Amino acid sequence: MKNCKIINKKILNFLIINSLIFLMSIVKKTFGPFGLLKLIKKKKKFYLTKNIVLMIELVCLSNPLVYPIVSILKKNSTILGDGGKILVLFLSEIISKSLIDFLFQNKKKLLTYKNCIIRTIDIVNFLRIRISGHLIEYIFLFVYNCLETTCYSRIAKNITFELISFFSKFYQINNKLIFNKIKITNLKIGSIFDLLLFCGFIYSNQQHNNFKKKILKNTGIFICINTISENDLYLIYKFFLNCNNKNVLLNVFQKLKIDNLIILGTSKAFSKLNWSCKNIYVLSNFKKDFLLKITSDLNVPLIFDFASITCDNIFMIDKIFEYELFGNFKLFFQKKKCKYISMIILSGEKIIRSDLKLIIYKIIKSYLNIIDYQFLLYGSGYSEIFISKYLLKSFFSELYISPVIINIYIETLLYLPKILLKNTNLHIEYFLKLSNYFNTDNNTYVINIKKNCFSLVKYTYCFESLINKEFLYNIIMLIIREFTSLNSLVIFF
Repeated sequence: MKNCKIINKKILNFLIINSLIFLMSIVKKTFGPFGLLKLIKKKKKFYLTKNIVLMIELVCLSNPLVYPIVSILKKNSTILGDGGKILVLFLSEIISKSLIDFLFQNKKKLLTYKNCIIRTIDIVNFLRIRISGHLIEYIFLFVYNCLETTCYSRIAKNITFELISFFSKFYQINNKLIFNKIKITNLKIGSIFDLLLFCGFIYSNQQHNNFKKKILKNTGIFICINTISENDLYLIYKFFLNCNNKNVLLNVFQKLKIDNLIILGTSKAFSKLNWSCKNIYVLSNFKKDFLLKITSDLNVPLIFDFASITCDNIFMIDKIFEYELFGNFKLFFQKKKCKYISMIILSGEKIIRSDLKLIIYKIIKSYLNIIDYQFLLYGSGYSEIFISKYLLKSFFSELYISPVIINIYIETLLYLPKILLKNTNLHIEYFLKLSNYFNTDNNTYVINIKKNCFSLVKYTYCFESLINKEFLYNIIMLIIREFTSLNSLVIFF
């Protein structure tokens, strides 16, 4: 078993104890005498909160740092035991949209943040987090916010969409992608923006929007920087038919459909053509320097004389997938046994290719692990605890952020995993209902666990006593028994 790491019982117990102490602290700070419940005091108004999200929403009135959390969790309420969903939310929206706006005012802190994201991706990759297919939107946020630390927002968004589209649409119909090299070419061409992802590569069609959603096979690609006439297209067509018959007339050629022909050209090419064909993909508006760059980087030959076309002049693609991106159609060119990804980014700005390569490499590895269902760490919530604790020590301590702010972010996301609470006489719903309360005038009411009703609470410290004595101890002992019963914990990587 070369691809796994065995954590012995001694180390496992150490991790458990530290994690549980951290968990108990979070619960205490949430419901204790100085917790979030005490922050909500409104006279002559009635409040009834169904979950922690609504409670935090009220806290936002006095603490603006919490607002970004609410805007996300209101739309996507967390589910008990769905550790992957909470984890992705934590990595994407909470950190990127909250902390980066309020706390990162200099390059040193921003660099620390970038390093934290990279290290966190390593953990996600190591733990093999399992996330179900319907969480593609959260994976998008995860990838996007990781990329946004390295390149501009618009570039990051497009790269994210291309990567997610590739894996979600083509991962299942192809063998698992194996690669050992990522090649990135960044071309600064005015304000033009596009993304070319090479597994083959992806181009946008800037002239024709009449593509059909289908798979084309055995397609040839031509690159030409000169003006192309109808006679040139006629010669290309004859070559595809392997036909040297001079009796094929030009007017017949114009009426026929030509399969699987893609021509890349400059903005001046094809300007005199007054007809079009659905099966001739003419991708123009490319700069001459850009096309020359493709020919050198990807070994796509330039065509100057279409009368002398041979097999050596054609860049052959095994399959072409068509799909629509934000109203513009894309082509995915797939080469067999491709072991590297090459991305050509057209933008108005230069990007740091080395940083982008590192981020993309780690993201792809993590993404493959996320969508690979055969790996599952015991207890999804344990991953949350582990990563939250990691971020608390390695990241927040470097920025000297107040522990109160840290706990506000973490405690709103961390729920006990359902898998650790099964086969017990504890009522899970009661634990969640502890956040159900309402406040009217000077009185505070809370769920009475024994009588299953609302009871008047005169002093806030009753929250702490209630949880510590009746719930927290039993839950902690339950988790300890679950994990300490294992002789070792095997984590695949």
